[in-house]
Amino acid sequence: MTPGNNGKRTTVVSYRGQTLSRHTQLHLQKVHGILIVVGWGTLLPIGAIIARFFKWKQWFWCHVLCQTLGYIVGTIGWCIGIWLRTLSKHYLSKLQLALTIITFTIINLQILSVLTMRLNKEGGYRKWWNIWHHATGYAAIGMVVVSIFAGISTEKEAEILMKAYTVIIGVLIVVAVPLQMFRFKSTIKKQFMRMTTSLRRSQSI
Repeated sequence: MTPGNNGKRTTVVSYRGQTLSRHTQLHLQKVHGILIVVGWGTLLPIGAIIARFFKWKQWFWCHVLCQTLGYIVGTIGWCIGIWLRTLSKHYLSKLQLALTIITFTIINLQILSVLTMRLNKEGGYRKWWNIWHHATGYAAIGMVVVSIFAGISTEKEAEILMKAYTVIIGVLIVVAVPLQMFRFKSTIKKQFMRMTTSLRRSQSI
């Protein structure tokens, strides 16, 4: 604790020769939370929704844009959080630290698969690549949501961020669930039409 210019005492976090005032620490905590919520918690799910439900002409590039921006913004926030953890071991609990490291690992596995393993559609491994891509993508989004809520719930100053992210998740669910139901209905209808057509052909023979 050191006296500030206004006569009040100012908390200073010191670790390995690095010092950080309490005001700066709180500011960086807010930046850390906002960047992860916007990047990993919002843009990544939006990119996944675009890829799954909106197959218009430029859907792929919109998907890539959301995923790239989400990855960069969220990773900057993650790096700030890890740096704050090095200044004070009390900033993140062991559970939060484990969750955020697992989340970061899964996201990077997803990025690595896109950069190094994306094969031509004619390739024999394309089917397995798609399964891996989808599995790691959905796992990453799930871990992001869990990690964000686990992190926000321990911060008294983050009530507004908690409410904002709850609204964001609610909106994404409201959008995704009807689209998934419509997709499922369309798939069942197509399969029924194929079965009916096949049955008619067999009867005509």
